[in-house]
Amino acid sequence: MVKSTSKRPLVRIALLAATLLVGWACSTDPLAPPPAPVTPPAPAAREVGDFNTRSNTTVTTAVNTLRLMHCSAQPHVVASQVIGPRGGSINFGAHRLYIPSGALTANTLITAEAVSDSVNSVHFEPHGLTFLRKARLRLDYSNCKPILPGIRHRVVYTNDFLQLLENVLSADYPEYEYTDGEISHFSRYAVAW
Repeated sequence: MVKSTSKRPLVRIALLAATLLVGWACSTDPLAPPPAPVTPPAPAAREVGDFNTRSNTTVTTAVNTLRLMHCSAQPHVVASQVIGPRGGSINFGAHRLYIPSGALTANTLITAEAVSDSVNSVHFEPHGLTFLRKARLRLDYSNCKPILPGIRHRVVYTNDFLQLLENVLSADYPEYEYTDGEISHFSRYAVAW
C-alpha cells in the first residue's frame, strides 16, 4: 500500500499551530502571583461634620497592634458648653468635638479636656454619656514625633491609664496633621498609629 505524503506537511503545520495556540493560551506561570485586585480610588477626605471617611481607614486593626504616638506635652485646656438636640461643636486646644443633630435628647453640659502628657489624649464629661448618633472627634497630632510615610493615625478609646481598649473608625489627614474618628460615648481618647 502506498501512503500519500502530500497531506503530511499540512497536518504537521496544523498540529504545530494548534499546539502553539494552546500553549499560548495556557502560558500563565503557576508560580507567578495573581494580579493585584483593582480597587476604586479613595474618596477625598471630608469636613469633620459630614461623617465620610477615607477608604484607607480600617476598623479591623487589632488594638494590640496599635501604639500611642509620642508627643511633646500639649497645653492643658478645658472647655465647657451646653449642647442640645440640635447638636453643636466644641473647640478645645487644637482638638474639636462635633456632635450632630439628634445625638442628644436634652441640653447637656459637655466638658472637653486636652490632657497635658507625652501622648495626645482627651477626656470628656459627663463620663459614660452615650449618643443616639455618633459624634466626631478630631485629634491634632502636629506636636507628635513623625511616623514613617504611609503610616495611618487613628483615634483610640483608652482607660485612664492609657491602656488601649478599642480601635475607633477613623480618617487620617496627614497633610493637616490630624485624625478624626466616630465616637458613641464619652471617656478618654488618644492618637495612635
